[in-house]
Amino acid sequence: MTRRAPRSSNRAADDPLAGLSHPATRDWFRATFPQGPTPPQRLTWPVVAQHRHALVLAPTGTGKTLSAFLGVLDRLANHARPPEPVADGLRCVYVSPLRSLGYDVERNLQAPLEGLARRLGYDRPDQFLRVATRTSDTTAHQRRKLRDRPPHLLVTTPESLALMLSQADWRDHFAAVETIIVDEIHALAPTKRGVDLMLSLERLADLATTDPTRIGLSATCRPAQRIARYLVGPTRGCVVLDAWNPVRDDPQTDSNLAPDPQTPVAAAAQTELNNAIVQANSSIRLPDRTPELRVVNLLRADEGFHRGLSYRRLLARLEQEIRANRSTVIFANTRAFAERLTHDLRARFHSNVPTPYIGNAGDLIGNRLCDHQVASRVQLNARLKIEHSRLVRAVSAPPQGHPGDLVADKVTELVAVHHSALDATRRREVEHRLKTGQLRAVVTSTSLELGVDLGTADLTVLVGPPDSVQRCLQRVGRAGHSIEATPRGLIVTVGPAELLSALVTARAAREGRIEPIAVPRVPLDVVCQHLVGMACAGEWEVERAYELIRRADPTSTLSREDFLDCLSYLAGESSAPASAFEPEPGANPRWSGPRIWKAHGSFGAKSGRILRWFRMNVGTIHAEETIRVLVDGVELGTLEAVYAERLSRGDRFVLDGRALEVVRGEEGGILLARATGGEPNLPRWTSDRLSLSRQLAKEVFATRVQVRDLLRGSPDDLAQWLRAEFQHDEPDAVETLRALIEAQERCSVVPESDSVLIEDGPLEDWSGELTNSGSGRLWVFHAPLGRAACETLGRAVAARWGRRLRRDLGLTAADLGWALRVPAALPPDEDPPEPDWNELLDPEGLEQAVLTGLDRGELVAQRFRHAAAVGLMILKRHESQTRNTRGGGSVRVGGTRWAATKLYPVVKAAAPRHPLIREAQREALEEVLDLPTARAWLEQRPRVMRRTLQHQPLSPFAAAWIEPGGGLNPPGETLRFESPASALKRLHERLTRPRVQT
Repeated sequence: MTRRAPRSSNRAADDPLAGLSHPATRDWFRATFPQGPTPPQRLTWPVVAQHRHALVLAPTGTGKTLSAFLGVLDRLANHARPPEPVADGLRCVYVSPLRSLGYDVERNLQAPLEGLARRLGYDRPDQFLRVATRTSDTTAHQRRKLRDRPPHLLVTTPESLALMLSQADWRDHFAAVETIIVDEIHALAPTKRGVDLMLSLERLADLATTDPTRIGLSATCRPAQRIARYLVGPTRGCVVLDAWNPVRDDPQTDSNLAPDPQTPVAAAAQTELNNAIVQANSSIRLPDRTPELRVVNLLRADEGFHRGLSYRRLLARLEQEIRANRSTVIFANTRAFAERLTHDLRARFHSNVPTPYIGNAGDLIGNRLCDHQVASRVQLNARLKIEHSRLVRAVSAPPQGHPGDLVADKVTELVAVHHSALDATRRREVEHRLKTGQLRAVVTSTSLELGVDLGTADLTVLVGPPDSVQRCLQRVGRAGHSIEATPRGLIVTVGPAELLSALVTARAAREGRIEPIAVPRVPLDVVCQHLVGMACAGEWEVERAYELIRRADPTSTLSREDFLDCLSYLAGESSAPASAFEPEPGANPRWSGPRIWKAHGSFGAKSGRILRWFRMNVGTIHAEETIRVLVDGVELGTLEAVYAERLSRGDRFVLDGRALEVVRGEEGGILLARATGGEPNLPRWTSDRLSLSRQLAKEVFATRVQVRDLLRGSPDDLAQWLRAEFQHDEPDAVETLRALIEAQERCSVVPESDSVLIEDGPLEDWSGELTNSGSGRLWVFHAPLGRAACETLGRAVAARWGRRLRRDLGLTAADLGWALRVPAALPPDEDPPEPDWNELLDPEGLEQAVLTGLDRGELVAQRFRHAAAVGLMILKRHESQTRNTRGGGSVRVGGTRWAATKLYPVVKAAAPRHPLIREAQREALEEVLDLPTARAWLEQRPRVMRRTLQHQPLSPFAAAWIEPGGGLNPPGETLRFESPASALKRLHERLTRPRVQT
């Protein structure tokens, strides 16, 4: 049940600045914002003034950050006694998941600090309060200054906060902290970074004189009660301030408020938890900011998929949108695709610039070919009759310094790329240029989803439908980044399946139906890392450490047995045998014994060296090993070592939207130069595949059934329904969807939401890599689930079926289904009868079946590599770590990949219950896969629908997640159940099979 806040007094209700008590604060705000505070600010300030924990929910651009900070500044203004500065002491810690967001916040705080300082009677803001940022970019000199005299307001990241808490010199500084602000909390809650941060907040609270007030900020955070508990833990109350209009429906209202049965909760805290929900009063609610979200399909109903045609139309549409708007943010789903789009859009802009000189500056600006500064330069050159005043097409040619080249480069730089593999300096430059209007468009993957201040973009374009409503709203919110503006977005699709998925996503986004966030439960590798960090700061009692860790919500159910197992591992009591600590020959040492000592109920760091190692390896981000790339001696970004190792002199690839060529490899990285001519390749970056949310997957299934039913009625029924339900009136949409549904029904059936459709077809009818596996059958399973849950079920079915067949099965999983490649039996054996599908899809024993499937693949071993790094069994960075090059211009980088191939099997064999082995399994089951969702769906006992395809290998629905041109997308994995003798026999049969004469 959702409860409203108790009514405040008339005086407070009539005062828009209620909660701000100091006259200087109120005067500055009135002068700076004569229109008055925004609804989230009016909701937040009174709660902050009461020192209550709060979760603030409001759309992007509505003043959430100032709602948290101004209450803190107002409180500190009451301590000011000018000309004396406010007493030294760290009073507020602001934590952001992005360094760039932290820099924005520090910069944006200067205006209120200057205004308050002047009104209080100070000459400079730093005489009133000092603000500083502490991130991994902070220099050693700056870190020493911060440690010697910390600021009043500290801006930092989860990793830097954990690092400071591990240093004894910082312990006393945290005693005065009164407020902790966690920005973009929705981005942290579902990750191990969020668990890391919550443990750090409990350690900080343990050092503070009084329990600091926690304020969480988010635009897309559901369910609110669950995230509130995540923010404050099970022993504190929290007020949820929701300023959305309309207030979003919040599932799971009361169930997540109940305290964990294993955690003692004070009666007062329980009372406040039960009254945690404060809904925005209608008088202080935001104006309706429902996003203006359109969907456009690039292919007509009578056109089949063609990669080249689709891409050319995509570029043309993007250019059209860029020219029609002042600034555009384009979201691609991968970094490599973002690079390709940027490179090709720049080339397209150049190809559309006429070679003869354009002398009219107004034409240049009107045609959106350059900015005012460049246009003025061109006009000046024309007056002076400079010979080289021409726009040149040769984008990649090095500039010679004459005005024509200058203009060409400026036209190129109207489009830029932004992603995490680019150097931080370059990313900040792109952000600044977009904010100040120097860029027409930025192409990004995920790095601009969070609240980095970009000014106000006119439009966001999503290339392909996103995987969740939350991600859709986050991306669309980058346009119209103010309380007055309406966010504008465009989803560009290719083909009927993408069109239907995009329509469903856009509808859910307009209605604000954000998916619930799942918080990781008790990741043991993060627990291990924090135990080492605690030991680095000083000696700890075992019992006290256990109690502290259980105060954080994600680890509140940590069992004593698991806790002691982590301590035993770190103390070297339950380590794997000596051979596990030996890396591959020639590599740097990764493990040299215990990390902590443990005796007489206490523990501490083994040596000062452990502290140095901890500082170099703190954090939970799963980053592949990288190597720097430099252009003209300046670092441009990084490439993954796996990709960089294969590069040789003369190889060309795209980075920063530019075609670059490898010059040579050096100890400091790879030296690059601009490439001229030829077609560059795209770098490869590894990242976890995103999975369609359960909510959207279910709606896609249901919508396909509705479209099928409407097509059986009047021809206008579907068109009217699309307009009314999805605000979509593209003239070709009806025929596009009709073609998809009718094609599916000709060879199979449209599956219902409460069913699983199983189709099979002969492998020999399929082309591409599938024919390499020999004859057999391809079994395709359609289910209303995202990729993670589909892969979970695919591994379980493959494990159960593969054991019976004693054959290797090929598994490929995607959103809405999975496929199994089953080779035919070898003579004289015969294929067994079709299995009992209800038995293979039985929820009983599902976890064990999935683990069996995992043991036959590589997933757990890969996740163990990450768990071993987070749990400090191996070191990603080491004091003696070097990067070098070896012969032939190729780059070689020492790595941690051996942890998956060599260390994992040794540790698993010697200590199968090792906490890091169990964590790798948990992460595989719950974060990479989705065991809870898969189990819940099977428990509903979906009915089985069976179809055998006679004249084609795949139905249209299955082909939607199979890459055109052959091969499954994403690539499949082989789960091995076949004996070596049988595998050898199968290979012999394939090699000796008579060829068919044509």
